[in-house]
Amino acid sequence: MKTGKLSLLFFSVSAILFLLLLVTLAYHARPASNDFSFIGLLQDNNYFGALEYIWNNSTGRWSSVMLANLTLNDGEHFQSLHGHIFIHYLLLFVILITSAFTILRRVLLIYYNEVPGKFMLLTWSVLFCALFYFTTFSAQEAWMWFSGSTVHLAGITATLAGTAFLLSPRISFLTITSIAVCFLFTGGALETWAIFLAGILIFTLILISRNIEKKQFITNPHVRKIIIALSFLLVSFSFNILSPGSKSRIDTEKQITAENLSGTQRHNFPIDKKHFFAILLLAPWFYFGEQMRKKENSEKKLLLVNKNIHMLIISGLILFCAVTLLIMYIIFKGPGPLRAWTGLSLLLSITLAYAAFEAGKRIKMHDLILAGSGIMICAGMGYCLVHQFQLTNKFSIAYDQ
Repeated sequence: MKTGKLSLLFFSVSAILFLLLLVTLAYHARPASNDFSFIGLLQDNNYFGALEYIWNNSTGRWSSVMLANLTLNDGEHFQSLHGHIFIHYLLLFVILITSAFTILRRVLLIYYNEVPGKFMLLTWSVLFCALFYFTTFSAQEAWMWFSGSTVHLAGITATLAGTAFLLSPRISFLTITSIAVCFLFTGGALETWAIFLAGILIFTLILISRNIEKKQFITNPHVRKIIIALSFLLVSFSFNILSPGSKSRIDTEKQITAENLSGTQRHNFPIDKKHFFAILLLAPWFYFGEQMRKKENSEKKLLLVNKNIHMLIISGLILFCAVTLLIMYIIFKGPGPLRAWTGLSLLLSITLAYAAFEAGKRIKMHDLILAGSGIMICAGMGYCLVHQFQLTNKFSIAYDQ
């Protein structure tokens, strides 16, 4: 077997191992902490009564609360909640990977006359989700804590799903409705991310308006899709941030942040061992760039054609990361909880993957190095799978007893 195909094999096996890791974590997930508050409120009130109480007293994140209530709305049969949470995670992971697949395919079609086969495209979509997972600063809260997942993981997933529909060439009732639902959920779940996202959508509209005539701008169906996304995002965000519960929650998180900054965590930077593994996960994107090198389309279909467009995109992504972090510092008067950095983790993942992809198009790396990277990723992913299975299996058995 050629070394290049051997690298592809190892990267594909790594993607499968990561999928098994997600299924393992989802299967052993159990209600914890704030989850019991949702269960108690649902038992004492009806579905919408619990939603109203939380909106007035705890948080304005109405869309994430609706999702949580929908999943946990069987408190009288507590054991069945484990299955509900498992299905919740499976659906989120399927939507996340499908959205990454669709976005990757549409972006490649902008640059190239052809795209890789579906298997390779699916493999790299899973590997992107793996990169996102391992760059998340607090994956245990943002991904695998149920209440946190309804806010951060679900909010980011809704954003990616909405972006996939925005990039779709189709203009149909289903597409428009899907865009509205996705951005409505995002605005109601993640207020800091919604502020950033609104800025991106406005910037995109300005960019398009400067490159096409005014008459074309008004009638452009893609512009209409962006305006719909922006409108539903802002309406949902307003309903979230103006709630009595949001003020209470932000005040509490400001207090916690202040206590952390004045204590031992003041000089700590949230770098974990898994972030070093995330660097290794850039190898597949370098390989992907090499594979796409000969397929590059000479006629760019971008709105702005610039010989330094790639550096501009990377610089823009880095700027977006800084803006996202600045928004959190303004709202929380500090870094805030690490789970609030999940949007930043997504931007870092996109930036790093894109930089590695472009490097692969320009630099020839020895096939043995890429194959060795694939072996290391396989070994690391296999270790994570076995280690997490042992931990979560013991936890779930003890929990169920």
